Amino acid sequence: MRLRTAHLLVLALCAAMAASARAGTYLLWEEFDATDGGFGVVDGGPVDGPWVWDSVAGTWRTDGTENQGTPTFSELNSPVVTVAADGPLLLEFDHRYSFETGWDGGQMRVSLNGGGYQTVPGASFLANGYVGVITGNNILNGQEAFNGDSAGYGTGAFLTSVVDLGIFQAGDQVSVQFVGAWDQIGKGSPPNWEINSAAVWYSLMVRWTGAVSNDWYDAGNWDPAGTPADEAVRIVESGHPTASALVRADGAGAITITSEASVTFQAGLHVAGTTVGALTIAAGGRLEVGQTLKLWPGGTVQIDGGQVTCGSFDNSAGGTLDFSGGTLTVDGGSFVPPAGSFTLDGPGDPNLTLAGGSQASISGTLIAGGAARGTLNVAGGAHVTSTWAHIGSLANSTGAVTVAGDGSTWTNGQGLDVGWQGNGTLMIADGGHVTNGYVNIANMANSTGAVTVEGDGSTWTCSSGLQVGLSGRGTLTISDGGSVSNPSAFIGRYAGGRGTVRVEGEGSTWTSTSLYVGGSNTAGGGVGTVTVSDGGLLEVGGALKLWPGGTLGLAGGSLTAARLDISEGGTFSFTGGELHVGTFVGDLVNDGGAICPGGSIGLTAVDGRLVMNAGSIEIELGGTTPGFGNDNHDQINDSGTVLLAGSPTLAILPWNGFVPEVGDEFVILTWQVGLDGQFGAVEADPWFTDRGITFDLHYGNVDGPGNLTIAAVPEPATLALLALGGLAVVGRRRGR
Repeated sequence: MRLRTAHLLVLALCAAMAASARAGTYLLWEEFDATDGGFGVVDGGPVDGPWVWDSVAGTWRTDGTENQGTPTFSELNSPVVTVAADGPLLLEFDHRYSFETGWDGGQMRVSLNGGGYQTVPGASFLANGYVGVITGNNILNGQEAFNGDSAGYGTGAFLTSVVDLGIFQAGDQVSVQFVGAWDQIGKGSPPNWEINSAAVWYSLMVRWTGAVSNDWYDAGNWDPAGTPADEAVRIVESGHPTASALVRADGAGAITITSEASVTFQAGLHVAGTTVGALTIAAGGRLEVGQTLKLWPGGTVQIDGGQVTCGSFDNSAGGTLDFSGGTLTVDGGSFVPPAGSFTLDGPGDPNLTLAGGSQASISGTLIAGGAARGTLNVAGGAHVTSTWAHIGSLANSTGAVTVAGDGSTWTNGQGLDVGWQGNGTLMIADGGHVTNGYVNIANMANSTGAVTVEGDGSTWTCSSGLQVGLSGRGTLTISDGGSVSNPSAFIGRYAGGRGTVRVEGEGSTWTSTSLYVGGSNTAGGGVGTVTVSDGGLLEVGGALKLWPGGTLGLAGGSLTAARLDISEGGTFSFTGGELHVGTFVGDLVNDGGAICPGGSIGLTAVDGRLVMNAGSIEIELGGTTPGFGNDNHDQINDSGTVLLAGSPTLAILPWNGFVPEVGDEFVILTWQVGLDGQFGAVEADPWFTDRGITFDLHYGNVDGPGNLTIAAVPEPATLALLALGGLAVVGRRRGR
């Protein structure tokens, strides 16, 4: 083995080392040169060429069956061996095979304590396992098995397969079986299967004690004395890695960090192999690599419930990451998967955490929760880029992504689905930033999606549109100073879709070019709800449309829209906060909020009735004519009837330092059908009263087209109004 760098640990996993590793520890070791090894044969049906020992070649072989009109099989059974001590067992055998592709096959089985032979699953192979599923009419139908021609079969080459048989106890009786099975027609080349050698031996078990030093290579630190490097696994290092608890090293070139075990490499760690190389971190196990954890072709890292922390993780060379559960944390370096898409998915909810300014670039689609579960955490100023992304991809899957902490970013160049067919959540918090193209929250029927943007400085920028509850159930929560911006937005777009958006908390902001609630831009669809409260801000630059399934609630904070249309039957609940709207289509009913024409100075047109059950109208004065400039004043124009039913308040506020002259008049409210009721109170800002100005109200033609005019009068006139029992004008100051 050649070191790639003197500053890296290299885990060289080579099956060729197996013979020296198992010396003195084997239970069964047969090369079949002198004897048949005590193996026995059992046939099922009229087998043409059953298992036979070839004394000349020094092998066991079967030539199989064809054209017998019935399925057949032949079993080669090893002698029973007795396990002398608790521990794991490995099976290694050299063989070659030629089975009719797809139809016939060979399989490994094991018997424990006289019980029936049980199939060895493909996942138990550490090297050269099964290659297909049998479709022929025989006992292996639908099962994994060896099939087709093995590599180099035509040249007589044997390959070495290695199997992890599992953990056994002292006194257990074990036998292994090679079973070949054929359908009633055709077979492969003879021999169909040939076994050159077979061995069963103990995997090496070593325990780190640290009794002498922290040097991995000091034999006195291990029980029994000696190091994994002296046995089955070769580890070359610079510096002195430390380790604790239990480490398992296999003669097949594999390390497993078991439950409650811990291994720390102060430098880097490379995983590679000519035939097999595997590093497994099982549930409860812990691995720390100070620099880069690198996979090379033939190398496998399996994280199955354990915890791995490394400076960088590099799989660009084409190794295998089997990440079905547990955590992988990359701290300060880079996470480099193979080119293309990357999926976090497994029954154990694999959790990838990028921290400490680390970076990851996914050239294809990033998936968290493909068919099962998966979690991605971007924290501590880490940066992730991807092209597409699914969180909760397939039906019944669950995915979660969190982008949190100052400077933590996720840039997704194209589309993002939070709950595509499955269940997805996205959390942006504590100054995290996410940028993407279009977004679907709960895309397909039966999907669910939830996005939360919370905390000062937390932002979500969607450059190509936002859909919440497209056909599934989606929610978006913007709170505690979070910010979201997008062009068009659709809440509950299609029939069956349910979307909910909440903008709550001081400084929380949602900016949208257009907004459609309960449908699309052309038709109604599902059910959509938008609520603004507790200081939240919703700004819609263009149309805000409510369809029959749409509800908009303003209970606090501020809502600004160029046009708000409820004419199709949507519900607008206005119980608090400030409403800044250019045109309102439908009946505008105020049950406790403040109507504030324009963004600052401006006009509001109501195409329907204006009903003031409670709340107020705020009018800013910057000049004597209505309009949108600094020298204008606010005005509301209603196409129907104005109903001042709940004795609402009229607030008069200054703009741009304007001081009216006595006698100046301002038309602040017009109607086309009539006016019913009066304001219960008028609150003039102290800016005016401190300068000796107050206002008189004049209601003109309440039974037809008319208007409400306020006139600037001297402050002493207030006393005269009171003496005459007129409307009181009180001081008020409110900045907007």
